[in-house]
Amino acid sequence: MDNHDAKRLQYQAVFLPWTPFDWKAIGSSLRVGRVVFQPFDSFTTDPQAARFLTRYFERYRDLQNRPVQTITLCHYAPEDIGFLTPLNGQQLQEIRDAVNLLLFCAVWEELCEFLATGFRVAAPPNAETFEIVVQAFTDETLQTETPYIALSTHGMLHTDELENFWFSVPRNAHLRGEIRLELSLVNLLQSVFYDEFPQQQRDRILRSLEWFRIASQKDYPVPTQIVSIATALETLLAPNERQIKRTLADAVDEWLRRQWGEWAIEEQRDEYSRTAAGFWMWDFYNLRNQIVHGKPITEEELFSLVPVKCGHETRSVAVSKADVASFMYGILLIDGIIRLGDSSDSVAIANDDASDEATDVSLWDTLWKVDDALANLGWRRRLEDDPQAMRLYLQTVLGELLEPLSSESLVRERNQERPEPVVEDSTKG
Repeated sequence: MDNHDAKRLQYQAVFLPWTPFDWKAIGSSLRVGRVVFQPFDSFTTDPQAARFLTRYFERYRDLQNRPVQTITLCHYAPEDIGFLTPLNGQQLQEIRDAVNLLLFCAVWEELCEFLATGFRVAAPPNAETFEIVVQAFTDETLQTETPYIALSTHGMLHTDELENFWFSVPRNAHLRGEIRLELSLVNLLQSVFYDEFPQQQRDRILRSLEWFRIASQKDYPVPTQIVSIATALETLLAPNERQIKRTLADAVDEWLRRQWGEWAIEEQRDEYSRTAAGFWMWDFYNLRNQIVHGKPITEEELFSLVPVKCGHETRSVAVSKADVASFMYGILLIDGIIRLGDSSDSVAIANDDASDEATDVSLWDTLWKVDDALANLGWRRRLEDDPQAMRLYLQTVLGELLEPLSSESLVRERNQERPEPVVEDSTKG
């Protein structure tokens, strides 16, 4: 590097070009660990840098060749190192980890809704939607009328005038809706970035989220997604290499029985007893092994038909087994972080507000459609079809202060007279 190059002031922008966050719902910015996410249209910097970035981001286009409105900047610890500062490999990896966490939240919440209702109003978020771009430039770039930029492609740099580049949104990254994010879920999961969080568990969770990202890459065929999400589950649970399938199925059994007790659907195969969900995970890992070992797989083996109850009608929805496993991965990830926080003072949520939100997350089976999804998958009894079971569930699981169920109280309820219907005042309206 000559002296002229050494004197150049270096800049670096890290951003998500295609992620349509609903900033009206999220707020002016969003912090995950040391990373701050901010829409570009609210970012303030020096005039020269602002002009260049505006010119640069106009090269990012939607499917109608219009400049995208989805540019989100990713600032690493801006309170310490400022904005547009070149980052080292570890800092860039931390940004990637934070993006993977947001990707999980967006994908998993939508997946819960889909498994619960059987409907999608728009294409679901995926890894392509959360593409990360890093662009370096210098003060010389800012001062010229015909700026050049360098792009890294296939491990090599390609340099040309800015106006010679166009960046079009990948079709799988295009979304018609906005991503709001469940902020209570984000706040719970980002506890993995706290200094007090055990390093071994943090590394395992973040590595599993990277595999979740790969499994959410819709450019990949379903078999690749299945192998990737199976690897995410393995990484999350760290099983003994000789008991991977058993460990995964046992984890599902343990969660379902602890959460749902007698309402978890149990099955028997030969001399073995498991929950229906546990046997599903057992079969899923067998499918993963068949794919990895090159055995022939039919299209039907890659999908599950999920009966979705809508009122008095039921219809079947085809769901890839990679998506069903992703749903279960999210359950085990969230439950593991909650239990780790409950069992260790060192992993306590950093502030009271976040702690309250984490408590809310512990009721996720009712707040977030998880319970309906489990019923549609055939993994738990439908409490809404059994009023007595519903009341007992509210009493024992949600902790409602209800009168203890007894034969006498049930008889009293059955014998109670129905109240007279209220007659609406004809003078109203």
